[in-house]
Amino acid sequence: MLALNGDGINPGFLAIINSYGNTATGNLAHYYAGIIYLKQKDLDNAILHLEKYKPKTDELAGLTYMELGHAYADKRRFEQSSELFTKSSSRIQERFLQSLLL
Repeated sequence: MLALNGDGINPGFLAIINSYGNTATGNLAHYYAGIIYLKQKDLDNAILHLEKYKPKTDELAGLTYMELGHAYADKRRFEQSSELFTKSSSRIQERFLQSLLL
């Protein structure tokens, strides 16, 4: 929760999103917030933030699709999950990464 909400001195990812949402920093904060929510099993917020994240490379897009696929699988939305895992695999060109992630 500290990373999401800050410690009173340093802002958390949610404050960064609110203040800098349309910048590269705000964009990256969406990814980190999404991952934190995913680890906490707050799947709706994880999906919200991961879908707002705009990755700059195919590898980052692939990682994001993979994380979204896990979130949808945990919500038992298997058709969406399967589509996202397929997208992930097609975006990650590095075979070594594909074998580790999927």
